[in-house]
Amino acid sequence: MSYVAHVFIYFEIYFVVALSLNLVVGYCGMLTLAHASYYAVGGYTYALLSGSLGWTFLPAVMAAVLVAGVLSLCLSLPAWRLKGDFFVLGSLAVQAVLFSMFSNWSDGHSAVGSWRNLTNGPNGLSNIPKTELFGRTLAGPVE
Repeated sequence: MSYVAHVFIYFEIYFVVALSLNLVVGYCGMLTLAHASYYAVGGYTYALLSGSLGWTFLPAVMAAVLVAGVLSLCLSLPAWRLKGDFFVLGSLAVQAVLFSMFSNWSDGHSAVGSWRNLTNGPNGLSNIPKTELFGRTLAGPVE
């Protein structure tokens, strides 16, 4: 893949994340620091479902969106009572807890994706298959 295409893909991903953050901060007026953790929950969900469980692309993406959305809703409902700086501190606490969970959920001996080694800790997940859409594998540059 060319460098320009690689940078463009990252630009598109971060553009979508920035748009969703603009929705919360710009239109709702609530500063949230846990936004990246929900992005990470979706990413880890997709990686675990497609890599460890062998799900195909579309069901894994839909499940990742659902899991991240439900977690966000479950953590946001109690936070509705917080105002101003307390909401910011509550979202910072969510970010810290989820970051710590992603960084430390590993025992080093169990299979990656198992309950004892869910995120593989600081080593991350590496068994993510190439995306396949409509019978074509997106493994390289589109020609």
